[in-house]
Order: sequence, then structure tokens, then C-alpha cells
Amino acid sequence: RQGFDIPDAAIKAGFEKLRFGGRLEELAPGLWADGAHNEHGTAALAAWLKDRPRPKSRILLGGMGSGRDPKAVITPLLPYFD
Repeated sequence: RQGFDIPDAAIKAGFEKLRFGGRLEELAPGLWADGAHNEHGTAALAAWLKDRPRPKSRILLGGMGSGRDPKAVITPLLPYFD
């Protein structure tokens, strides 16, 4: 629609290389970052954590804006952190 002729293979290759920083990103061995900021995001993070080997300890560091319900956002994660 914009006048660009982009082959489907190029679009597919672009999506295969796409990544979202802060979305289950390993910053260093054993140090993970995730941008989950609502109930749906933390539920997805909890589902991912459920299938991961549990290290000796897990520490959660979080922050959120004043418009969020901390209890609703954090509750799905509680079983997976010390």
C-alpha cells in the first residue's frame, strides 16, 4: 500500500531476527530480565518459570507505575521467588 515491493521471504527473515529486549532476556548467566508489567505478562512469566530448573535462590526485583494493582501483578510470581 505504501509503494514498497518487499518479498514475503524478506518479511519472514525479518521476523525471524526480531527480538524484544527485556522480554525474557538473559543479561548474564542466571540474571534474567522481563518487561512483564500487567497481570497477563506476569502470568506468562510464571508459566515460563514453572518449567525452568529452580536455582538455589530466586530474587524478584520489580517496579511499576501507580496505575497498576501490585497484588494482582505480583501474585502469579510469588510461588517462584524467595
